[in-house]
Amino acid sequence: MKQENDIVKFAGSVSNLISLAMMKNPIAVLEIITSTVKDYLVVKEQEETKRAEISAKKEVFLAEIETKKEFIISYLDKTFDERASNFKKYFGIVDNALQNDKTEELIAGLNAINELAKSSPFKNLETISKNMKNSNFEHDF
Repeated sequence: MKQENDIVKFAGSVSNLISLAMMKNPIAVLEIITSTVKDYLVVKEQEETKRAEISAKKEVFLAEIETKKEFIISYLDKTFDERASNFKKYFGIVDNALQNDKTEELIAGLNAINELAKSSPFKNLETISKNMKNSNFEHDF
């Protein structure tokens, strides 16, 4: 509301100045108005161009983010699938060792489960994230 009042006051004062100037030199006033309108149109065009550039960059960044998101989700899906498969395999080794009373096999299976549980699929994610900044980056799962 204040901004609208300021605009109205400004327009009123400009109108008063124009009225006074018109009495003295109407051609100069028209030249000033024409020049001001031209300047406005130039600035308006520049700002529209900037907005279009920003919008285009935004779309590029959003597409990059979407691509990275899909890659990370795929990476995590595959990594967790692999971990689940490994856990099943190691628990199978433990089950078999328990059924057949194989102590060494039991220890090896439990150690493998313990090591797999200690490791995190998120460790590699930082390295992969850094590598994704390289435009030639390719990763096979």
